[in-house]
Amino acid sequence: MNKVTTGDNNYCGPAVLSVVSGRSVDYCARIIGEIIGKAPDKVKGVYPADLFKAAARLRIRHEKIEPPASSLFAVASNLVHRGEATYILEIPKHYIAIEVTAAREIFLCDNHTKEPINLAGSARLSQKVEQIWKCSVKPAAVLIRDTVEVVEVKNSADSAYYINIIKEYEDPEDNFKCSKGLFRADRNELKIIAAKLTEMSK
Repeated sequence: MNKVTTGDNNYCGPAVLSVVSGRSVDYCARIIGEIIGKAPDKVKGVYPADLFKAAARLRIRHEKIEPPASSLFAVASNLVHRGEATYILEIPKHYIAIEVTAAREIFLCDNHTKEPINLAGSARLSQKVEQIWKCSVKPAAVLIRDTVEVVEVKNSADSAYYINIIKEYEDPEDNFKCSKGLFRADRNELKIIAAKLTEMSK
């Protein structure tokens, strides 16, 4: 289990993403901020939907599971029998991360502890668990190829094309397309530009 790195943001949402992903708390806050439209140091009170949009961008897979009990102590007593795993839990107005080890030990970490602590020593054992997500981190994306896509704009007064870059990875979940914008030129000009770019890349 990773510790929470210190930074400008001291709230629980970025902290649990830092614990699970291993990225800095400020980087996690920046990703959340891009989603909810706030500066990284202003990120607080994050809704679960936004937290896990950020988690996906941090390559964190998540699976929501039904809380098997009410209190943190009872939930942990159940999860310890499900094998080694990492979880994000929502308790009233707070997120925590817990890890069940192969030795059936349970550790907790959040923005208050900063470092993983044995759950048995936590003051939160009687608190209600509202939601649980089982989490894992995807391995680094392996790029197979970049492809350029040129899409002609129909019914345009001028010759115009959208230029897109398509990135293909070993895991199709990582594939994405990004637009490089609108380019105005006729087909002959495009051929000249493409030939020049090919020459420059040699």
